[in-house]
Amino acid sequence: MSELIREEAATWWVRCNEGLDEAQKVDFEAWLGESPEHQAALERMKRTWRALDSLPLKNRAANNPQYETPKNRRAWQKGIVVAMFACMLLVAGLQWREGQPSFEGHYATQRGELREVELPDGSHLVLDTASRVWVRFYKNRREVRLEEGQAAFEVSKSAKRPFRVLAGDLAVEVVGTKFGVRHLKEGVSVAVEEGRVRVGQRFSEDEYRFFEELSGGEGVRIKGDGGIIKREGLFLGTIPFLAGRLEFDEVTLQEAIDEFARYGETGIVLEDEGAKRMRITGSFEIRRLDSFVRALPKIIPVRVRSEAGGGQSISSLGQR
Repeated sequence: MSELIREEAATWWVRCNEGLDEAQKVDFEAWLGESPEHQAALERMKRTWRALDSLPLKNRAANNPQYETPKNRRAWQKGIVVAMFACMLLVAGLQWREGQPSFEGHYATQRGELREVELPDGSHLVLDTASRVWVRFYKNRREVRLEEGQAAFEVSKSAKRPFRVLAGDLAVEVVGTKFGVRHLKEGVSVAVEEGRVRVGQRFSEDEYRFFEELSGGEGVRIKGDGGIIKREGLFLGTIPFLAGRLEFDEVTLQEAIDEFARYGETGIVLEDEGAKRMRITGSFEIRRLDSFVRALPKIIPVRVRSEAGGGQSISSLGQR
């Protein structure tokens, strides 16, 4: 039940005790009918009021008739409600302060840039090219929202403050480990180098449902359509981009070229749909696009042609 509903219930309780005119009665009935929480809040206010009526002040009223006048009783009621409002505001203020981050930072990289960041708790993150993260540390948790791109994390251990990486609706939670998260339009991937992480879905600030647990050398990919692909042994010893490499596992040639393009201009044109849809698997150096292109005719049926302007065209065999 929100603080706003409690305040509205207290206001209506005072008005009802003072007497409602016809217009106010209509508004009151409409307010009650808006939500079952309104009726519950009013009942709670009634119980609170009955408890207040049992205080010694009532005995004083019996010995002093001035306390029984409607005017004084209404003033007393208003005073109690004001005090209750003050208490509610105090509690809300404390809760708000408790929910504020003790540290907040935003980090981003440009195309072709790699950035290392040391966080206040001793954790480290490395941002891959064209990536953005928000970091927020709270009293009881540490959160990093990966808005776009890819990042690797080495997390300092703190059992009382779990470390969570949020990528879209996906959540990755650890206490202390080394892992990477990738968040692009085609989906979210998680790769664990050492330690263990839990992967799940975030429904709200405090509600998570974890569906996968990964150990060192394991990874999982959640595709844009919600499908889950788990892989083991793909991430041999390190997060690929930290070693300056791209790992492709049955991706299309178009996807592979797009991945190289995240780090800089490629000058490559795929001339036909057949070439775009061909699938490749392998490990390639990020800064050696030329080696990747030279290897293509050896692993898939394509033709590579150098253009006069310095770029390259790739077409499937059989296309002219």
